[in-house]
Amino acid sequence: MSRFQVHSLLLALVLAATAHAQPDSNHTSLTAINLTSINSDAQEYGPLLSNDGSTFYFSREMDLFLGRVNKFFQASVLPNGSMSAPVEIERFNKLKDFGCATIDNAGEIFCCYNPRPGAGGSIDIFQLKGNDLIPLDSVNSKYWDTQPSVSSDGKSLFFASERERSSKWSNIFVAHRSGPQGSWSTPIKLGPQINGGEYNCYPSISRDGKVLFFGSNRNHTGSLLYASVRNGESDTSWSEPMVLPPPINAYAENSFPYLSPSGKDFFFVSNRKGGVGRKDIYQVHLPNGVEDLLGKH
Repeated sequence: MSRFQVHSLLLALVLAATAHAQPDSNHTSLTAINLTSINSDAQEYGPLLSNDGSTFYFSREMDLFLGRVNKFFQASVLPNGSMSAPVEIERFNKLKDFGCATIDNAGEIFCCYNPRPGAGGSIDIFQLKGNDLIPLDSVNSKYWDTQPSVSSDGKSLFFASERERSSKWSNIFVAHRSGPQGSWSTPIKLGPQINGGEYNCYPSISRDGKVLFFGSNRNHTGSLLYASVRNGESDTSWSEPMVLPPPINAYAENSFPYLSPSGKDFFFVSNRKGGVGRKDIYQVHLPNGVEDLLGKH
C-alpha cells in the first residue's frame, strides 16, 4: 500500500468516526456553500468579517507575469446573506504583498506581509495604523510568523510560527498585552493538545475566547481542521482537540477556519473537488451556533 493510500485510509477512518462523535449536535444538517461571488480561478484565503458583520474581507493569491502576488479584498454582505462582487482595498495593497488579517472589537487590524523591508523574518506580523505598518518586534522572529488571530479585547494574539523548525515545521503561539497601548509579551507556545502534529497552523480564536480553531496534520491524516476548548486561564491548558465534522473537513486540504462574530456562520478554505479555483472560501451556516460544530461543551 502506497503512502498516499495509507493517508487516505486514515483520513477516511477519522472522518467516519467524527460523523458519529457528537450525537447531541446536528451535523447532518450542515451544508458547505462555495462563495462563488468571492472565489476566482486563483486562490482565496483568510476569511474575515467586520465587527458588525456587514463587510467580508479576504486575501487572494494571483499568478501574474512577474510571479505570485497577494492582495486584500472586501465585499458587502447583502440582506439575504450573500456577498457582493469583491473590490480591491487599494489602501492596503499599495503597501506591499498583503497576507491574511484579523481585527479586534476596537477596530485595530493586525496582518502579515510577505516580505517587507525592515521585517525580521520571511513573513512577519504587523499592526496597521493609518497607512503605516508597524512590525511587532517582540512577536516576530527570524523565521516565518503568520496567520494572526487577535482576541476580541485586543489583548491576546495567536499566530503560527516556524521558529522551532528543528523539532516541528510549525507551531501555534500566543502573545499578550495589557491594553491598546501596551507592549506585546514574549510569545508562549500553546500546549501539546494544540501543537500535536508536525504542522500546526491557522489559529482562530472565537469571539468569547473559549474555543480555538486550528489546522493540523496530526495522526498522519493530512490537513484537517480542529477545535479545542480552553481549560481555565492557562495558555497551555486546552481540551483534547475535536476534528470538525463534515462538510467542513473533506478529502482535501482544509485551512483558515473562522467563526463569525455572531457565532452563526463558519468559514474555511479548501481545495476540494468541484471548486472554482485552486482554493476557495466556503461558508457553513450554524443555526444553533457553535454547538452545531462541537455539541454542548
